[in-house]
Amino acid sequence: MNDLKRNFNKRSGFTLIETLIAVLILSVGILVSLMFFVQAQVSTQLAQDMTVATTHADYVMEEIYGCKTLPQIKETDWTAWARQAGLNTLPEETVIVEISHPDQKPLPVDLTIRWKRKGRDHHVSLATEIIQ
Repeated sequence: MNDLKRNFNKRSGFTLIETLIAVLILSVGILVSLMFFVQAQVSTQLAQDMTVATTHADYVMEEIYGCKTLPQIKETDWTAWARQAGLNTLPEETVIVEISHPDQKPLPVDLTIRWKRKGRDHHVSLATEIIQ
């Protein structure tokens, strides 16, 4: 009879504390996994934006190479040109063309594509020299 009483008093299974700890560990694992996927999505969006911006910069550079004179390069509103050419697909995209030394041969040209995504500023810059 003593053996029966001892077996009856022994309970198998998890206590409430063990269950709460297991749920906490599982929740942390799920949260870390979700954060990883969110960060991967943000990184993918940035990589896609940078690819688009680099392509836009390439189109603008090709147009700059086609300009015959320095005033033509300087006086062109490149942001408006890109908008008219259908290149303004990034949010708040602007095109900045700078000629640091207009008397230098070959002519140094710096091109920057800027845009905003989720309140953060991003840019891609290209530099070249044009022989006239």
